[in-house]
Formats: sequence, C-alpha cells, structure tokens
Amino acid sequence: MFPVGKFRADRHISSYLRLDAVAPLYRQLPHFLIISAPAGYGKSSLAQDLLRHHDSESKSSIWLSLDDRDAEVGRFLSLLAVGLAKLLNVDEETSASTEPYYKSDAGLLTDTCVRRLNLIESEKSPFVLVLDDYHEVQSDILNKAFNSLLAYWPANLTLVVTCRTNCTLKLAKYALSGGCERVDLDKLKFSKAHICDLAAEQQQPQVSEEWLAQVMDITEGWPVAVQLACYQLRHGAQIALDDVKYHSDIAEFFWEQIFDELPEVQKSLLIACSIVERFDASLLVHITEDADTPVLLNQLLSSNLFLQKAKDQSHWYRVHSTLRTLLQGQFVLWNHKKQQAYVLRAIHWCSEQGYMDEALYLCQRHGLWNMVAGILRDKGEEYVSVGSFEFLHYWFEKLADDLIASDPVLILYHVWSMPEYRQIHTGNLWLDRAEEIIEPVLALKEENQAVIDSQRVLSQVLALRGYVARISGCYDDAVTYSEAAVELSAKVHPAMLSRLYMTLGQDYYLRGDLLASEVAIQKSIQLGKQYSQSHNVLIALGYLIATLALSGRFRDALAQYEQCKEWFCKTGFTDLPQAGLLSDLANDLYREMGDFELAKQGVDDTQKFCKVAPVGLPHLVSNIRSFRLAVALNDQNLANNALMEAELFKRLLGVSWSFGWAPVEAMRAQYEIRWGKLVDADEWFLPRAELLFETDEFAHECEQFIYVEWLIAKKSADQAKRLLDRMACHAIANKRVLHLMKVKIAQALLLESADPVQSELLLMESLKCAGDEVILGPFLEAGQGIVPILARVKVRMYQDFDALKLLERLNTAALTLWPTSDVALDSSRLKTLSKRQMTILGLLVEGAQDKAIARALDISPGTVKTHLRAIYRKLECNNRSLAVSIALEEGIQFLASKEQQAS
Repeated sequence: MFPVGKFRADRHISSYLRLDAVAPLYRQLPHFLIISAPAGYGKSSLAQDLLRHHDSESKSSIWLSLDDRDAEVGRFLSLLAVGLAKLLNVDEETSASTEPYYKSDAGLLTDTCVRRLNLIESEKSPFVLVLDDYHEVQSDILNKAFNSLLAYWPANLTLVVTCRTNCTLKLAKYALSGGCERVDLDKLKFSKAHICDLAAEQQQPQVSEEWLAQVMDITEGWPVAVQLACYQLRHGAQIALDDVKYHSDIAEFFWEQIFDELPEVQKSLLIACSIVERFDASLLVHITEDADTPVLLNQLLSSNLFLQKAKDQSHWYRVHSTLRTLLQGQFVLWNHKKQQAYVLRAIHWCSEQGYMDEALYLCQRHGLWNMVAGILRDKGEEYVSVGSFEFLHYWFEKLADDLIASDPVLILYHVWSMPEYRQIHTGNLWLDRAEEIIEPVLALKEENQAVIDSQRVLSQVLALRGYVARISGCYDDAVTYSEAAVELSAKVHPAMLSRLYMTLGQDYYLRGDLLASEVAIQKSIQLGKQYSQSHNVLIALGYLIATLALSGRFRDALAQYEQCKEWFCKTGFTDLPQAGLLSDLANDLYREMGDFELAKQGVDDTQKFCKVAPVGLPHLVSNIRSFRLAVALNDQNLANNALMEAELFKRLLGVSWSFGWAPVEAMRAQYEIRWGKLVDADEWFLPRAELLFETDEFAHECEQFIYVEWLIAKKSADQAKRLLDRMACHAIANKRVLHLMKVKIAQALLLESADPVQSELLLMESLKCAGDEVILGPFLEAGQGIVPILARVKVRMYQDFDALKLLERLNTAALTLWPTSDVALDSSRLKTLSKRQMTILGLLVEGAQDKAIARALDISPGTVKTHLRAIYRKLECNNRSLAVSIALEEGIQFLASKEQQAS
C-alpha cells in the first residue's frame, strides 16, 4: 500500500522568505519548473510557497513526495497515475493510501498515465503537479519512461520538480520557447539583507553587523543554517553551529517540546517503527494524524531543525534520519519488558493498517515467530484470494515445521503457497495432519462455532486434495474431491464457493466434461462478482473461454469475455497491472478465430507484465501460448524462443501438468518434427506410442494431434488415419466441435493425393461444423496446401450461406498470410460487376424476367438487355442459366447481404 503522506496537498511549513531572484515565478508559473540545489536550500519551501500563492488563481495541485523506494519504474508510474487521478478528482474521499501497489508492466501504467493526461487536457482549468525529491528516483531507465510521457504533457498542467542533483529530463525544447525555467543554488542563497528580513519577520531583536558577518561567514548563505541561527537568537542562545552543541540542541528541543506531548500509544509506535528498515516520514505522519489527538508531527516537519552533521547530507524538511537516531537511542535505554510492549503495539498497528511487510519484519527482528504465524493465519485468505502465493511462501519458509503443524489453517495456507512439485510430493502429508487435528472436533455432534470452523477447514482440505490430484494428472479423483468440497462449503462457507466452483470447473474441463465445466465455471464467475473476488473471476473466465471455444461456441465466448471485461472496468481492475493477464485470456480464442494479430498483441502484453512480476504460472502460460501462435504462423524463430522460455519456467516452477494443452516436452517434439531433427522427436513419442494411440482421455487429446504429425512424418499414414478416425468418433460423442474440425481438416489433407473427392467431402464437413461461427484458425494452421482444396469445395457449397461467409473471410486471411498464393477463394468475377449489374443479377437469380426487372428498377427493357450483355461478358458466359449458376456458386447471396450491411 502507498503510505499516507505520499500525496500532500498542504505540508504546513513555516512562512517562506521570498527571494528577489525567484520573484518572476510568483507572477507567472512556467510550464516546467526545475528547482535544483543541495539539501537545505529551501527547494520544497519555494515549491510549497508557489503553490500557496497560485492557489488564489484556482490552480488544483498535488504534491508527490518521492523516496528511494519509488525508483522502481512500476512503482513510480503507479504513484504518478494515482496523483493524476487525484488531480482530476480532488474531492475524492478515498485516500491514495488505500490503493495497492503492484509490481507491474510499465507499458500498461504508461498507457494509464497518458489516458489521465488526456483527461486533464480536456479540462479548462489549470493544474500543478509537484515531484518532490526527484533525485531519489532519477535513473536512465526511469527518465526514459518519464520522457515518453512528456510528449503527451498537457499545456494546462504545470510540472514542478525539486532535485538535489541536476535533473536530466529532456526539457531542452521547452527551454527554447520559455516554457521551462530552472532555479539553481545561486538563486536560493540568503544575502545579508535576506537575513535581516528573516530576523525582522520573526520579531527578532535588532541584529548586529558582527552577528551578520559571523552568520554569513559560517553559513555562506545556506538557508537552513541561517534558519537555525535565527532560532537560537530568538531563544537568547549563543550561535552554536558546531556539531556536538548543534546535535544536543536538536535533541533537547525534540524531547521537551514534541515527544513528551504525544500520547503513550503514539510514542511506542514512533519508537518501534523507527526500527523498520523502510521507515520514512510518511509513515510517521500516518501514526500521528489521529482524529482524537493533536497533529504534532507537522510542527516537527516545519521546524527546520533536523539536520545531518555534514551539509551535503542534510535534508531540512525531512526528519527521518535524525529522528530515527534519537528514537532508537531512547529505545535502547528501556528495559526488555517495556521494549517488547512497545514493539507489540507497533506490530498490531502495522497489521491493522495493512503495513504487512513492516509488521512481519518487526516480528522477525524480535524473534516473535508466533506472531508471524498469527498474522499469516489472519491474513492468509486475503493473499490466497489474489494469488499472492510467493509472499506466503517466503514467510512460511521462515517458520518451523512444528509451529505450522499445530494449526490446521496454517497448514492450508502453507500447502497453497508451496511450489507445485512440493504440493505433489508433500501436500497430502500436510493435509493428513490437518485432518488429524480437526477430526476430534468433527466427531462432536453439537453445532457450535468450533465444529463449523472445522468443517470450513475440511472443505478447504478437500479442495486442496483435488488440486493436488489435478496437477498429478488424476482427474477423476480431482472431480470427486472438488465435488465434496463444494457440497460441504455450501453449508458452512459460502464465500469460498467461487474458488471451489472454479477448481471444480477446471477438473471437469480436464476430464473432458465440457457441459458440467461450463455450469460450474458460470457459478464461479457469478459468485466471484457477488463477493468482489476479482482473481477468481479472472481465472474462471479463462477456463470458461477455453470450454466454450472447444465446444465451437466462439460468439458466446467473446460475449462472456466482453461482459466480464466490463465488470472489471467498473471495479477498477483494468487500471491495475494485473489487467495484463486479462488481455491474455482470449489469446487462444483469437488464434482459433484466425485473428493472429490480436493473439500476438495479447501475448506481448502478458509477457511485458511477466517481466516485472515474480516468477509464476503466467510466465509459463504466456510462453506456451506464444509457441502455439508461432506454430500457427509457421514462425520458427518465435517458436524456438517461446519454447526455450517455456522450458526454463517449467524447470523453475516444477510444474508437472499441462493446463489442458500438450505438455512442454510434447511441444519440443512438435518443434523437432517441423523444424528440427525427427530423431529427437522419436525419443518423446516412441515410449508413449501405445498410450497415445489407444487412449480416449481428453488430457492426452492435444498430444494426439502432435502424435498424428509425427506418424505422417514417419510415413505411417495408415496408422495416422486410424487414429484420426478414433479421435473423430470421440470428439462427436463429447461434442468437442473445435477438435472435430481439426480432425476433419487433418483427414482431408492426409487423403488429398489418394482420394481428392473424399478429401473435399471431409473439408465440407469441417466447414459445416463451424456453422455461423468465425473459426478460421484450424484452416489457416493447416498451411497453404489447404487453399486449393477449399477453392474446389466452394463450388459445391454455393447453397450454404454460412460456409460462403467463412470462405470469404478465409480468402482475406489467406492473402495476408500467403500473398503469393495463386488460388483465390473470393467471388472474383462477381466483384467486377457494377452495383446496378449486381442488382439485376440478383433479380435474375430470384427468377425475374426482363420486364419485371425493368419495372422493379424503373428502367426500360432495352436497358435491361444492355446490362445483361455486360453481365454475360464479365461472367464469361452466354445465357441467363449459366449466369445464375455462376452467381450461386460464387455466393451472390452473401455478397448482396454484405453490401446491404455496408450501406
């Protein structure tokens, strides 16, 4: 989560002494303002004073305080996107701190920022964005990402950047036109006149020339040191800028005037949180901004007192360095009991506020492993529900097995977080232990909360057993366990049903029961939306698309995808980096539809997301999809790269199941068949030949298609034909329309040379299977050799309107893939006719005579005859019977319908 204080609209700083060198900025803010100077020169004070001054001009502004954690491009762009959103909706009640931070694809976040910049440009009012401490994040990579946004920067959005080092953003073209102004160290130094003005403003006694000379000599006009000297003068203290006295003055001021006034709880939080490695001022602001207590830390922030000993390390408006030292020093003086009490308060607060990393770090630092276990137990479901298994795995690896084994809920989250190879080998042993713990409670007959909780645990144990069975390839066992889990959870844990129905649908799908899979997954999506479980809806949608596509219902699959996508937009999911996974779901669908460009775009989007995400299943799945697309495109280089990546991630993840596709090893064999050495493919298929030839299990069906390729390459056409016949019968029996089409196409290509007529009949059956669905992929994947057969088939299907539409689309796609193809599938002769000639030919097909045509078109019979002669000439015929026959063969009814839709 973003800490509160990242976005500060008002920093409550003390009044700023306006220097002569920056006076023009108060009259007119430039489009880009870069304030560069070392620490303590009042860069942030100047920026804040400019905002305060220009507030009277109704400029909406947002202040983004950066630190070194924000140097990661994904985090920086996420912060920027949130800041731009807050600019557009300054009255938004939801705090920016409630927006989660995800390591994400920079491309998606850049698009989000560009969309919001365009929205700002559409507004008439001016806006100001301040990036404070840009030096903390500046790098070549981040500058490159930010420079790409500057091309879209709206004229009504002023950018103010404060930086200790030279800001290297590409703003030269704006400087030439006067749109960029730079303020450096020399413009921010105090002169003697400025020091006198500052003393007078603070109602100081009249200062002497000697005192002024001493201050200028020591401080050299360094504003923060001048401020400290004036503070000491105001309190009657002698000037003391030496290190020891200076540090003691700060400590005395802090303990007497700030810390002692804080409530006890806030004191403990300040001290304990100062130990956290990621401690920063923003976290402290959150601690002290309590509605029931005074806001005191802002006084500390604005006091301008907390300096490092060396000038080049000071950071006058940030307190965390000196403050952390003071707090930790006080913490060490306390006894162990008081230290632990303060730490426990801090842990509870961090956990309640969602600072999970900080809470767990404090537990680890002080050896409070029972509290680590408690936090994981309480928050585990939240991480499982969004798929954050890597986070859980990291912390479970630090816990002792004995501690985990004593709590059945911890065991569940531990098994969820395991890599899959460990789930297969040790998952059931851990689940046995969980059942042993809850068994005595389940034996009780009374209905109390303990029994209900144990039943909930049992439902999740059953679900996990089903998951382990599924990844082990035991799909019947997986269905049995998942059905039992759903039945029990419906009674005691309805909120879990979305995930359980999703896993049940996966089990049905992998077993080949498409109808049951669709019903279960639809229930999962419905319940996921009801309980706002985006992750469950995302995964379930992927399986629903696969189920509907395999059934040949591509229109339904697209409709479900768009419907869920609309729901994701409403919930704000599409603005998050995980939206990259959403674009990946329909990739197989687009590929089977023959829209290879959309499929490739989805693969690219997912791979961009994967580059900045922890290694997980999306990495493997994306490369498997990329390989399948490369096979469809016959692209050897893309296939080789995708396959090597898939093999790498399979080894890293230890995944042993195939997601309903052919396993990665079979894909390697397919690569060798098409582009490599056939003998290498033999090593994969020879030990499995008997299984693949005889099995009817859906889990092996994708491998069987590759096995057919291998048989044909090995000159075993008869054996390939027998296997295809069996696969066709099985696909018909289980209503797998897509696989039936692929089988028919493979049979047609296999018989083309031996029996062309039978080949045409098989291809006609494949076209009829498609119906009115747009399924081009199986035909295009078959290669250029299928085009001549389709051309012969078209003449025989002139009465099938859906087939003609499909053939027209195939022609367009084929010309794109194979521009040198000699055979065209489109209605080439009909397209030479004019619009009037097409109308007359259409009436001719309907049986109209010359006089009827003349009356219908309000022309003379002689004109009709003239048009008919032109039609005969273009169609290369000499009478109306042949013209009608040619018109029907080339699909005049389809062309007429298409022209009507276009008009």
